Amino acid sequence: MLSLFIENPNKIIKREELSKKVWEDHGVFVGRSLDTYISKLRKKLSEDESIKLTNVHGIGYMLEIKANGS
Repeated sequence: MLSLFIENPNKIIKREELSKKVWEDHGVFVGRSLDTYISKLRKKLSEDESIKLTNVHGIGYMLEIKANGS
């Protein structure tokens, strides 16, 4: 999941796309799994203030990366 965000910085990735690319080939997808993993990823990334994993309501998520000095 993190690699998808890194490959698409500052771009919205739809929930459906994340679900499909991360879980589709591995059996049943549980609806809350995406939210659980996003929460864990946010916790891991929280120490770096230049990175923020943002929820785009009703659409998906975006990894916001601020340039140094911004």
